[in-house]
Amino acid sequence: MFREALTAALLVISGCALDVSYSDSHYACDPRAAVCPSGYSCSSEGFCETRITPLVDGGDPADVALLDDGALPPDAPPGTPDARPRPDAATPPPDANAPPPPDAAVLPDANVPPQVVTLVASRDTQLYSPNPTFNFGDFAEIMCASDAAVDSPLLFGFSLTSIPSGATVESAILHVTTSTNALTSGQVSVYQLLEDWTEGTLDGMPGVASYNQRKTSTNWSTAGAKPPSRASSAAATFVPNVTNTTFDVTLPKALVQGWVSNAGSNFGLVMTCSFNQDVAFYTRASLSSRQPRLTVTYRP
Repeated sequence: MFREALTAALLVISGCALDVSYSDSHYACDPRAAVCPSGYSCSSEGFCETRITPLVDGGDPADVALLDDGALPPDAPPGTPDARPRPDAATPPPDANAPPPPDAAVLPDANVPPQVVTLVASRDTQLYSPNPTFNFGDFAEIMCASDAAVDSPLLFGFSLTSIPSGATVESAILHVTTSTNALTSGQVSVYQLLEDWTEGTLDGMPGVASYNQRKTSTNWSTAGAKPPSRASSAAATFVPNVTNTTFDVTLPKALVQGWVSNAGSNFGLVMTCSFNQDVAFYTRASLSSRQPRLTVTYRP
């Protein structure tokens, strides 16, 4: 009676309209090929049997009905894979010592602090149009001036060989200190030099670099280191309008990055003044506290 009641209940739930009897662990269906309870199909022998979907290419046995503990139903056909996980099938942990794949990107270590280096000018001088063949490489003070009679730009150079060529520049600041002359108006413009030059060791005598020549027997492309001897656009501007004061001038990091990556392009800087203005700066020949300096922050 219990089996008959269970059979009747299953038929009501599945909505089947056929006679099914339970015998020898099977539901018998009549007529054949009729609808069996959910999860069963009528076999050629006239039994409602569990539907088993064979595994294909290592796929998951999605249609296999499992018991609560993961075992196969008792009437599953022989040879059906056991879907229960096995301890020996666990995926081994990744090898922490294994090298990265060849195309893996190497990211900078964010924990490595940036390096900061301050460099004293390796060369500096002024060019002076009233004496276009004179050199002033030994002066302790040099004056930037511009008016109808005088054109006197200033040259500064810095050696960056202490910075690795593969380093990434994060900032660059030029420090220059005024002496007894300062601007009363206008500004100083800073340009990238595009031609190499010799500092010289003279104090107002014929030699190089001069207003006409950047090296012995080598003229500037344009006298006075004007374009194309220098860039046509200023890299920075500032207003040194106080005497005996150090001014910090932020330079484009791309400019200094170019010098670091390609030392052969590092020809330094040239400063010019607004018309009818003049300002004097201390040079590397002066006291250490007054020398022109360049502070570079970079990551190796």
